[in-house]
Amino acid sequence: MPNAVATRGLPYSLLGVAAGPLSQEQQLKRSVAELLDGMKPWQGDRRFVNNLAPDEAADGAAIYGPERYARLASVKKTYDPAMFRLNHNVIPAT
Repeated sequence: MPNAVATRGLPYSLLGVAAGPLSQEQQLKRSVAELLDGMKPWQGDRRFVNNLAPDEAADGAAIYGPERYARLASVKKTYDPAMFRLNHNVIPAT
């Protein structure tokens, strides 16, 4: 059945999170980046949308994949042009 979850069916997923004071923000970001870099040999091309930082979520078509993105854009145009506005934006189909 079609869905918008690009990661559905994957055997595993990984989410790295670091928490601490704002004064340690850069160090915390580096620690998560090191974790993710270490896992690159097993990284697929699909991403879990809910776990993306705003700067990672700029390209909706790359996030969802071209087929899912086209379907979401069509749904948005047909049913609710304001849908997904609080999420990673999908531009309505033309």
